[in-house]
Amino acid sequence: MFTFLKNLFPKAFIAIDINFDVINIKYLVQIEDKIVKQESRKFTKIKGKIPDQFFTFISPIVLRYSNCHIILFFNKHVQNTIVGNTIDIPKKKQGYIKSVNMDDKYLIYCNKFDIQEAINEFKGIKIDLLVSPFVVLHSKYHMKNKKKQQFIILAKKNLISMSIFEDGVAILSSNVSVTLQDDETGDAQEDGANQNEDALDDVFDDEDMSDFDNEHDNIDDSFDDIDNEMDIDLDDLHNESGNKLHQQEITTSDLDPLNINLNTVIKHNIEDFMLSYYNGERYEFLSDICIYNDGLIDSSCIKYLKDELMMEIELIHIDIPETLLNMAKSEI
Repeated sequence: MFTFLKNLFPKAFIAIDINFDVINIKYLVQIEDKIVKQESRKFTKIKGKIPDQFFTFISPIVLRYSNCHIILFFNKHVQNTIVGNTIDIPKKKQGYIKSVNMDDKYLIYCNKFDIQEAINEFKGIKIDLLVSPFVVLHSKYHMKNKKKQQFIILAKKNLISMSIFEDGVAILSSNVSVTLQDDETGDAQEDGANQNEDALDDVFDDEDMSDFDNEHDNIDDSFDDIDNEMDIDLDDLHNESGNKLHQQEITTSDLDPLNINLNTVIKHNIEDFMLSYYNGERYEFLSDICIYNDGLIDSSCIKYLKDELMMEIELIHIDIPETLLNMAKSEI
């Protein structure tokens, strides 16, 4: 009876994805399984800060719907996967890492300070779900044909995340940050934008973060010292399978003014990742790639990758906010 009455009340879901200075929002309201309202919006950061218009748009939705859930895509660079269910680092450092067990087969992990920094950017707005790109890849792998071996890429305008799955396990992953930068000022360029339920519950667990917040209230907002320390620690992560952190950064100031070389840089990152895979103790020949594309890769890049890598490439458009909404509806 109570479940029936509960289902009659509307649920609101708000999904947020940030690409450089562009904030993409999609929200919907549903009663039972029927969507009664949905809308998409875009906002632009002002001097790197989320504008007041964003909060003016969000706040009435949160106030109107008591059953409202906000989902944020986690864009931070320092996150990856590791086979097994343990992370081999000193015990005193383990408090800096948030890890999520994926089907008791592998972990997705990140820096807890990055989680707090991402949440703090939305001052006063409670983020209910924080979704890693590797959670998206995990979901897409299981939604697809579940081949024994699958190389999957999520290509966003500001992030390239890659995983090779074998029998449901992400045996190797990479996170490549794409940074658009002006050669003279170093400022991010706005026009550069043209260029398992239990496991997910762990990712979105607020209790761990509340304890963490109380312990670290006086930490400087920049987290510079911790970030530098974490970069060293995470680079050394490994387990018996040899899976270790594989992450790089693409800065478009390194490219020519017309970004002609962007395709080449993407290709080189894919090649480097594949080389890490082939240098491992176990591998099968990679013959194809499935790329979920959110605006980074165009038709010329696909042709270039096919010609240079001599691999079959399946390109699938992905709408990140829409994907976040679908994942949240299945979890809540």
